[in-house]
Amino acid sequence: MAEPAAADPAPSIGAPALPAAVATGTGAIVVMEDVNEAVYRVDRMLRQLLMAGMLDGCRALVFGHCTECPEEADDGARPLDDVLAETADALGVPCLAGVPVGRPGQTNLLKVEVV
Repeated sequence: MAEPAAADPAPSIGAPALPAAVATGTGAIVVMEDVNEAVYRVDRMLRQLLMAGMLDGCRALVFGHCTECPEEADDGARPLDDVLAETADALGVPCLAGVPVGRPGQTNLLKVEVV
């Protein structure tokens, strides 16, 4: 029996537990959010997905709230918006940040339609 997939696919790259549908070649809109993560860690996760080609073919990036994520530290860390913009630029797609999706108490329904 296969192990359940991790909520964050980045650590699963190359493992049998990798989620089947991340974005590769699907034309997907990738929706993400996080909690209690430093910006450099979000950057590392996005870079790993980007370098593994797992975001290839996505049409847009949407990032919800990053709850309790320190925006900057005294170590010269960059703002989350800069990290998201760099990832979107590398993919040539638009990015929308601060969308109220994700954790309970902060969420709205994300209606997705196929046209």
